Amino acid sequence: MPFMLPFLLQTAPESPRSPPAPPMATPYMAPRISTAPAERFTVDVEVRGSSEILWSGPLRVATNQSTSIRRDRSEPAATPCPDEGYVGGSEQTNLSVQLNAQRTREDATLVRVTVRWARPAPGRCGSRGSARTVELNDTVELPRGEWVTLRGDGNLELRLRRQ
Repeated sequence: MPFMLPFLLQTAPESPRSPPAPPMATPYMAPRISTAPAERFTVDVEVRGSSEILWSGPLRVATNQSTSIRRDRSEPAATPCPDEGYVGGSEQTNLSVQLNAQRTREDATLVRVTVRWARPAPGRCGSRGSARTVELNDTVELPRGEWVTLRGDGNLELRLRRQ
């Protein structure tokens, strides 16, 4: 029997090993945003499409808040639709402008801009869903007193000036 003990010790299963440590994940660090009180300022806005002014005026903006304007227009089509028996026909034009200011450094304010312009498709019967839509999204720095111009598709142009 004394010979059995060494044999048992040699064949005994090894103790289970610990699982490997989980991979370390670095948490997402958002850009540093100033904790200063909201800064309020006025921005002169001019929106052009196809060489005409779609909207123009001042908008009050504050950091970490949203400012927007929306203009909707619906009217009978300039000419009736040529289909017999089709009554109606309307043309719809929509414009929306949204500004979101965010101070990222003590000396700079970035403004996120979204402009959406929808208009009837040329030469089509209005209420049949024929429309052309363009949207412009960008983030710009607005220095005081200087015009900043953004251009999008469909001859959409946005001009901004911080007062």
